[in-house]
Amino acid sequence: GFIAGYALHPYRPRPTADWARARELWRFGRWVLVSAILGLLLGQGDDLFVGKMLGATALGLYQMAYRIASIPATEFAQRLAIVLFPAYSALQHDRPRLRNAYLKALRLSALVCFPVTGGLVVLAGDFTALLLGENWLAAVPVIRALALVGLLNSLVNARPLLLAMGRPEVNTRLQVLRLALIAVLIYPLTAGLGMVGTGAALCASALITETLALLTVLRLLGLPRRRAAGPLLLPMSSAAVMMGVVYALASWGVPGSRLAGFGLLILAGAAVYGGLALLHDVLFRTGNLALIREQLRALRGGGPGARR
Repeated sequence: GFIAGYALHPYRPRPTADWARARELWRFGRWVLVSAILGLLLGQGDDLFVGKMLGATALGLYQMAYRIASIPATEFAQRLAIVLFPAYSALQHDRPRLRNAYLKALRLSALVCFPVTGGLVVLAGDFTALLLGENWLAAVPVIRALALVGLLNSLVNARPLLLAMGRPEVNTRLQVLRLALIAVLIYPLTAGLGMVGTGAALCASALITETLALLTVLRLLGLPRRRAAGPLLLPMSSAAVMMGVVYALASWGVPGSRLAGFGLLILAGAAVYGGLALLHDVLFRTGNLALIREQLRALRGGGPGARR
């Protein structure tokens, strides 16, 4: 077939150097390359520090705590980012639709990540005892600290939007800032608080950089800050109420085995959060139910959400 193609058609490909296109790709790609290197340092640097400063046992506890606490970021936000980048790229020249797409993604992230993180913070002890055993309970305070890092990493999800808008340098500069903040905070906090201090250093750096990322995205999109308040504040307040109810029920004691009690607490938290989300939808017309139905249709492979 290859030889026949050459015989039938006169076109002959020849290597050429398109330096203008190469420079264009390098201007974009250099920031992506640096971002990948910084991502490696941010992902592994704290492990190296904990292992060196606190020892192998503490490192094992810290790594397990990080895996558990990163559930919102790894299981939801990363998969969402894979879908969002091509969607944002298709809309990069249609600013109104791009704004609406980002606000919808922000609302979806908040609806999912706030209750998951809140439940993980409140039930970290029961979750660890059931999943890993009593010997791992020393990791519970670290799980709670790192859960906030997972929430912050998964909530704003600015990277796919910045790449789609052709602004990879913004993401890279934010990563540089986060790495610098961790470098300044990690030693004194770890020396004073141990593994929890390491988590606190990561949490403080994530809070600062993700807040700046959100403000930057809103500025680039031409969105007022109040447009992001609704998608964030209502799920956050609902999750706070849910956490209070679950904590109160856990303190009073739930009948049955530990596993059955854990399941009942999860069901109670889901009922409280779902009820409040429904109430907000009725009172404030948030569109939460419509968004959830759209995502369910997409998961089933039908409806307009799947085609986008």
